[in-house]
Amino acid sequence: MTAEGIGTRFVGRERELDELTALLERAAGGRGRLVLVGGEPGIGKSRLASELSQIATERGASVLWGRGWEDAGAPPYWPWVQALRAYIRSTARYRRDTSSQSTWSRNLAT
Repeated sequence: MTAEGIGTRFVGRERELDELTALLERAAGGRGRLVLVGGEPGIGKSRLASELSQIATERGASVLWGRGWEDAGAPPYWPWVQALRAYIRSTARYRRDTSSQSTWSRNLAT
């Protein structure tokens, strides 16, 4: 069970999870997509993403997370920066030698 869902059952979004899982399978087969999950606060977007993340991880996929800023004044593209920063920091090349990276990737990772 996911950290967000410890001790709770996933209910009410099975159809959406099935659809996202099918898209995950297509992506694993070389037909990737970008999927945006949107809606009002509290309807289960984060939980749905968490459940899909668990499925993707179990199937060997890399999962990157970025979250929107709750208050005004978020930096441009903040969720994308978070996800890419986590990926760059996780790469062996970054851990081995940051001096060989481009200035762009070094700046993004900090």
